[in-house]
Amino acid sequence: MQTETSANKAGKRVRWWLPLLILIVAGAAAAGLIATKPKPKPVKVGERAWLVDTLIVERTRHEPGVTLFGKAESLWSSQLTAGLSADVVEVFAIEGDQVAAGDALVRLDDRDARLQLAQREAELLQAQARVASEMRRHEANVEALPRERQLLSLARDEV
Repeated sequence: MQTETSANKAGKRVRWWLPLLILIVAGAAAAGLIATKPKPKPVKVGERAWLVDTLIVERTRHEPGVTLFGKAESLWSSQLTAGLSADVVEVFAIEGDQVAAGDALVRLDDRDARLQLAQREAELLQAQARVASEMRRHEANVEALPRERQLLSLARDEV
């Protein structure tokens, strides 16, 4: 048991002295580095010589000019819409172009409009055919009316 306590005491001494020894060595190294630091050599400052161009002065007319970039916007804006929905096939005027009243701005795809026109023309032909049919039926009814009246009077006489 005595050997264990003497080993514990020796381990505690090493644990206590080792950090202290490391700090002392590090401090001595830092002090040595600071003491042996090289001294900076003084820089000789001389007067600078500036190069200068000279010109002969002449009397001329100069106007100041500034190149600017920007966007001019109108106070008025218009929202243009078509009366029908169609794809744009061709654009005749782009943003910023000047146009007059009646100028074409875009050309729209007219396939849908032509199809709708053909459908309406077919409906018109059907309506005209129905009108003609009704007119023929009316004429037939007008022709048959005197005979029907005769038949009615005969039927009344029999009863």
